[in-house]
Amino acid sequence: MDTQFYEKLLTLSRDMAQNRELLPLLNYAMRSAIELVDAEFGYMILVDESLNSNTINTATLLDFLTFAVSLDKTGSPHLYPETQVSKSIIERVLRSKEPLVITDAIGDKSLQTKSVNELQLRSVMCVPLRTARSFLGLIYLENRSQAQIFTQKDIVPLGYFASQAAIFIENVRLTASLEQAVQQSTRDLQTSQTNLHAMMNNIPDAVWSVDKNYRL
Repeated sequence: MDTQFYEKLLTLSRDMAQNRELLPLLNYAMRSAIELVDAEFGYMILVDESLNSNTINTATLLDFLTFAVSLDKTGSPHLYPETQVSKSIIERVLRSKEPLVITDAIGDKSLQTKSVNELQLRSVMCVPLRTARSFLGLIYLENRSQAQIFTQKDIVPLGYFASQAAIFIENVRLTASLEQAVQQSTRDLQTSQTNLHAMMNNIPDAVWSVDKNYRL
């Protein structure tokens, strides 16, 4: 990787850091990934935290996935993403949690599944979104018009980018979770105070309190 790439990665990381909300961050990250490797289509696929990759099967795989963003290279949404990807390829990456490059899916006999044939998949690349704490999902990229668009060399730059994106996604999620917890705690405290005041105001008798030295 040359200096120009590092400068671009630094710019992308800085721009991602400005996004404090999850959906704008995911959209920006997806557009950037498509541009980095000249893909035709890109999907940001997030996994449910309860997903156990050792027990999933292809029939129920989509129950654990969220197609958070699906775009083409112009930035337009790609409709019905669940029907536009190969579940077998996604499952392979979910199980291994390692990057995968397929130079010509339709020409690979080991990949001859119904979805690969129907979609006429050529170049496919998947890179995991993971941090030191968790596995968040993957970036799934396609180029259906040509084979051998993606190579093993593309894994390195996209892997760097995916690592940065995963960190920012995790931070935004944690921040949102913390804000929700604070808001819930505030509501619980307000409810408790309201109930206490209501109880005190409706007790017909006098109420006294004493400290540990029996002082009123």
